[in-house]
Amino acid sequence: MHRLRAVIVTSSVAVLVAGCQEGAPDERADSNLVIQSADRETGIEARYSEGKHALVLRSKPDGDAIKSEILDEQGHDVTRLASTILERTPLRTPQGTLTVPLHGLFENAKTLRTALQLSRHGLRRLSEAATADVTGGAAFKQLSHQTTVMRNALNQTKLALLQVWGNEARNHITMTPDEHAKFFAILNRQAASIMAVPGGKRRAPLPGGTAGILGSSSLDADMAALLGPERYATYQTQRKAFLAPSGEQDLEVVP
Repeated sequence: MHRLRAVIVTSSVAVLVAGCQEGAPDERADSNLVIQSADRETGIEARYSEGKHALVLRSKPDGDAIKSEILDEQGHDVTRLASTILERTPLRTPQGTLTVPLHGLFENAKTLRTALQLSRHGLRRLSEAATADVTGGAAFKQLSHQTTVMRNALNQTKLALLQVWGNEARNHITMTPDEHAKFFAILNRQAASIMAVPGGKRRAPLPGGTAGILGSSSLDADMAALLGPERYATYQTQRKAFLAPSGEQDLEVVP
């Protein structure tokens, strides 16, 4: 499907570039990229939007280094959030209290997931619009690296949520020691699934409609078989309540 995609470049001379191009399958039709500057020496600044969400992609010289940042539509520095998460102390204090409240973990996950998806799309569009001299420069490479930082932070946040969920579910469902071991084995498979898939991307189903060895369908079936109808119904009720702070976003955190 072909559609009109516009790239607005503003610098000393304003240029409008528009044309019918094949968009990425996961990219929205209402996406827009505005490039304010794209120069190998002075750096990059652009704004990318999809629907109600937008990002500022900025990467400029800062002394002998390059400073890159990705800001969301509210002006929050998502790259700083990601770096802070990766440098954070353990999930819980010695007293057992979460170092970040549960709602904060969900908010971080939603922010990172949205920013990661938009930054990937925006950088792809930017690479199409900018010259090879710019995309081969240090500013663009450093800006692109921020997607790795955000992906790692998102995965770490999802693993933290999974760990919290494991403790929550265990407190609400009576299990034998053997069942406990099998329960956490399923959660460990979910953790492996989170780490195996780049953050912000959905697992692609295999032919035949299954979700694969690490897919959510397989894990759901295993959990249902382990708990039986009555306890699995309790599990689903508790799961729904636990995931309520994620809103409409499917973060694919717990099986």
